[in-house]
Amino acid sequence: MTEEVCCKVALRMEVSGERHQATGDRHKEGLKRVVVCGGGVIGAAVAYYLTHSSQQNFAVTIVERNAIAGCASGKAGGFLAVDWCSGAQGPLARKSFALHHELAQTHASAIQGPHSYGYRAVDTLSAAFDERRTSGPSNLTVPPWVDGACQKTSVLGTTRTTAQVHPRLFTEALVRSATSKGAAVHIGCVSGIRQDNDVVTGVKLENGDILDADVVVITMGPWSHMATEWFPSLPHVSSWKAHSVVIRPLQESVITAHTLFLQYKPSVGKMTDPEVYPRDDGTVYVCGASDHSAKLPADPTEVKPKEGACDTLRKVARTVSSHLDTLKEDGIAAKLEAEQACFLPVSPDGNPIIGRIPGVTGAYIATGHSVWGILLGPATGAALAELISTGTSKTINISAFDPARFVQ
Repeated sequence: MTEEVCCKVALRMEVSGERHQATGDRHKEGLKRVVVCGGGVIGAAVAYYLTHSSQQNFAVTIVERNAIAGCASGKAGGFLAVDWCSGAQGPLARKSFALHHELAQTHASAIQGPHSYGYRAVDTLSAAFDERRTSGPSNLTVPPWVDGACQKTSVLGTTRTTAQVHPRLFTEALVRSATSKGAAVHIGCVSGIRQDNDVVTGVKLENGDILDADVVVITMGPWSHMATEWFPSLPHVSSWKAHSVVIRPLQESVITAHTLFLQYKPSVGKMTDPEVYPRDDGTVYVCGASDHSAKLPADPTEVKPKEGACDTLRKVARTVSSHLDTLKEDGIAAKLEAEQACFLPVSPDGNPIIGRIPGVTGAYIATGHSVWGILLGPATGAALAELISTGTSKTINISAFDPARFVQ
């Protein structure tokens, strides 16, 4: 078994009742027991920064229903931008963009090895395509691999302002680092929170087990809506469905580090805005075909692409570049590696929900990041870890995201 495979097994292992006893023993040694409910990028970042805290007085357990980064954090694009978020999210985005760079420097040796999570700076372009056109202006500046009939382009970002990570590998890297500092991963489904006089005392699991806890952090993405049953002061978290395909061009070397945000006119139908992200591992991620009416299933493993949505994205890829044509009849230019879908969490006011849950001691939440979960993950995790550790966040002011804003 290779080192990489061993790591993946470790991140997905089930921690039995022995872990329950172990966290109790660590509590006797003066460690505060923190249970993070959700193994996506937000939960991973919280666990990372808690275990790397200078205080080092936490026994952290991540509870994840299926697998680390098994939902949106494993199927997102991983695009990062320093100045694309507006309003209250602007400072959070700028800080988190800087933390992404800092994390990449911290784990530079890992990036060069088998656990690379593909952090790199990228150029970012807006590009317009129309399926009804077979040619475009000859004076456009586009990467050589973009050989479709592009109609116009503009620069949206440079290597100073935009970057990317492979989201699943990034999330796994955070968890791997947290577990190296003593954190544990428990595979199980959270069914409730045990409280005593409005003080958190544990996390209930679907199989009847209880994980003792002094602090509980809800980081379940769109499934954070379940927490309204446990904490009535919380608002309802809604969600919408996004689709994506992962393509591996046979000529990987010709694909440069240029991310594309498209204005795309299909031969039939309305203008759409798919996105194309070449990755450091040689694949190209194409996303779009959003579905705002899809119903979130109770079980994340039941999230499946809508019929035809991924075919549409494959057609977009072929229109943009012959190197991304997985539909080519006279030969294969690229291989289709994945067709997938995920749900993204949205708060009532469109801003993330980060902070103490009103009315309950020891309860915290971080969700509602919508399309910016990967970007905002580090700053969210760092700020919440500080709030748990010291009672205040010094990394970034998160008062605008306080869950108390929804309390009437």
